[in-house]
This record gives sequence, structure tokens and C-alpha cells, in this order.
Amino acid sequence: MTIVLDVITCLYDIVSDIWKSKDKWLNISEDSLSLTRERNAKHAKLEEALYLWMIEMNTKNASVNDQMLTEKGMELDSKLGINDFGYSRGWLYRFKSRHQIKKQNYQGEAASADKNEVVKGREELKSVLKNYEEDDIFNLDETGLFYKLGPNHTLASKKTPGVKKSKERVTVALCCNATGTIKVKPFMIGKFRRPRCFGKDFNPEIYARYRFNKKAWMTSDMFSDWLRTFDRQCRSRGRCVILLVDNAASHNCKHVKLTNVKVHFLPPNTTSRIQPLDAGIIRTLKAYYKRSLVRHFIACAEDDKPQCINLREALRFVKSAWADVSCQTIKNCFKHVEILPRQESQIGETDDLEDDIVLADLKKLLQRLPSDDENMSPDDFIDADANEETCDSLTSENIIEMVTAADDQIESEEEEAEDTVTLPSLTDMRLYLGNIITYYECQGDIENADKAMDMLNSLKQPLTQPTIKDYFCK
Repeated sequence: MTIVLDVITCLYDIVSDIWKSKDKWLNISEDSLSLTRERNAKHAKLEEALYLWMIEMNTKNASVNDQMLTEKGMELDSKLGINDFGYSRGWLYRFKSRHQIKKQNYQGEAASADKNEVVKGREELKSVLKNYEEDDIFNLDETGLFYKLGPNHTLASKKTPGVKKSKERVTVALCCNATGTIKVKPFMIGKFRRPRCFGKDFNPEIYARYRFNKKAWMTSDMFSDWLRTFDRQCRSRGRCVILLVDNAASHNCKHVKLTNVKVHFLPPNTTSRIQPLDAGIIRTLKAYYKRSLVRHFIACAEDDKPQCINLREALRFVKSAWADVSCQTIKNCFKHVEILPRQESQIGETDDLEDDIVLADLKKLLQRLPSDDENMSPDDFIDADANEETCDSLTSENIIEMVTAADDQIESEEEEAEDTVTLPSLTDMRLYLGNIITYYECQGDIENADKAMDMLNSLKQPLTQPTIKDYFCK
């Protein structure tokens, strides 16, 4: 009996201690949950920099051994200004253990994008994906976008007064599943926290997930943050999915704890041949975006306004373009790369038909666009930014900058040629909508006139603060 009481007393003390420290335990993030105690590095920034360098070398299929790690660690040590660190075997062992680095033997010949490597990569993916339904197979990839670049800028053979060549770039990350039934909100990375065109009230999240850094590149922190959000969304829907990504250094997510998303890296040097988004999905989005851009430039020319676009409008065009990419196009691109374990051998023609329609429409618009130069082809216009980098090719200087960068970034005051946007007044909105209703009535388009009338009626409702009676009385 005494032993039982002692056990109960001991358990009571343990539970009491846990309860007293409940705030500490409740505030532990999911990513830090672990059953084992991890010994922290003495110089965390140094190890982070060294690990980023090693990932970059792996991406380039360069050999890395213990001596190279130690020598590079000493170089980064000097650049970080630490200079009080001993590079012993014990440190090297703990560094590799913390980052799960193991000796890997080369398989076969040196890496290359030949047919054998592509075939091998496809077979590997089929074996990995065989336990997943097509609805649960996702792919994410980034692309650079010259969102301001008009078609006449690229082919200019002489200087055109009043037109400035613009290669203002953003990075756009797209993610979708193999059936095209789920297209995740686009992830856009710009250079500024709040450009002037955002004004005070605009929230870019209504169109795309928006982040920023001074080079508008994807980083491992941004990717990890996006990945956590995607995992929460899958968990809330009760879905376990697999996400295919290339092995870029910015996709380093080793320390991210996921419950419903398995991240699988595509085989190196084969992503141009077996990544679905590279097979035509990204290009289709750019075709739709640049069609909207040309329409916008034509409207500017007809209204005698400067042919320019701001980031706010670009966000809107990207959202619209992503919505226009059809499910069939996505399905056919996944089939085209031949990585799905269960798929029909015949690829549909819907995506080709969609491309032809968009290209024909874009060609007509390009011919209407005022220009002193010969009109460029739709293909050249769409592919103008095809080879833009979306993440940094890491040098020692880049790595040092990444691990020591402050949270403050370039603010909107340094952005050029973007006017501040102010919120229209209710009076202005009613006037605009009244003109829209008149226009549609004259065109005989009653459906759109009714929609504008509904919007006008919603603005006419009195903006009075409700009382408590309003919640109980109709």
C-alpha cells in the first residue's frame, strides 16, 4: 500500500510540474517537436552557410569530401569574422550528424541529361508514385516573369522616344496536382514590401501569396514557409500527398516537420524532361498573362496613356492567367513527361488546341499594338523570360549575405514609375457603375448590366453601425 501511495505521489508531482509549465509546452512549434535532444551548433550561422554551400555543390553534381568541407568552413569562418573555431574530427562528425550527411557512392557514369538518365528517372518516379492517386500527386516549380516587358521592347532596332526598356522581374511559383482539379494559389516574389501601387488598403493575398526580397528570388526560408502552409491545408482536408520539386538549393526543407506532405526531389539533370510544369503548364500561363498584358497596352494606347503596368495589375493578371489554364492541359503535361504509374499512352489534343487558340489571339493583338518595329512572333514574346533565374546560384558572398541578412528589406520609396493608388470614394464608384450600366444597356447586354446594377445597389445601402436589436429582429 505504501509503494502505491509513493507512485501516486510521484505521478502527481510530475503532472503538477507539467501543468505549472503549460505555457512553455504549448508554445513549442511543430517544427521543433522531437523525441531526441539535439545538440546545438556553437556557431549556427557558420554551419548554416556551410550546409548551403554543400547543397549548391550537390545541385551541380560536384564531389564534396571531408577535407573540402573543412577548408570551406575555414573560408566562411574568416568571412563571418569568427576566427576562434577549431575544425576537429569531432566537429566534422557532429556537423554531418546534425544535417544527416552521409557518404554516397556514385551510381553508374557521371550525371548527364541523356536518354538513359531520363528513362531511369521516370522509372524511379513511377515506383515512388505508385501508392498515390493522381489527385494526390503535386508538382511545384518557379519561373521568372518580366511583368512589365512589352513586345516592342525586345525587338527595338533603334531608340524609341518615350519608351523605357523594362526587365523588372518577379518570381512566380506554381503548384498543381496531376488531374488539374487543384491549382494552389500562385506564389509571387517581388522586390518590395509594399510598392506604391498597393496603396494603404490593398491586400495582395486576394490574388496571390506575396513575399519579397531585394532580388525577387525564391529562398529556402520562403519555400519552407510555403511548405508548412501547404501541409496545413492538406491536413485540414484529410489528404496525404506527395510534392515533386527539383533539387535547387532554395528547396532545402530538411528541418521542416510535415505530417501530410511528402517532398520528393526529382533526379538531377532531368527536370527539364520529366517535370510536368516545365512540359507546358508554365508556358501556357505566360501565354495567357502576356495576352492580358498586350490587351492592357492596346487600351493604354487607345486612351492616349503611357503603356505601363504596375505590380498590382500584374498580380491580377497572374491570377486570371492561372485560372484560365485548363485541367486538360495540366493532365496532358503530366502524361507527356511519362512519370505517372497508371496512365493512358495516348495524350489528348486539347492542350495543343488551347495553345493554338491563345497564340492566334496573341498574334492578332500584337499586330494591333502600335510599334515602330517589326512585330515579334507570339512564341518569342512568351519565351522572352524563359531562361530567367528564380533562385541564386550561390557563391560564398551570396551565402554570407543570406545568413547575415537583416529582416528589413527595400521599401517602396526606391521603386520607380509606380504611382500611389488611393481608394475611390463611394460617389466615384456610383458614377463609374452608372456609366457601366449605360454602356451595357446600349450594347443590349442585359446580363452584365444587371450585375453592375447589383453592385450599385450594394453601394447604396446605408453604412450605419448596427445595434444589438438588429441581431434579433429582421
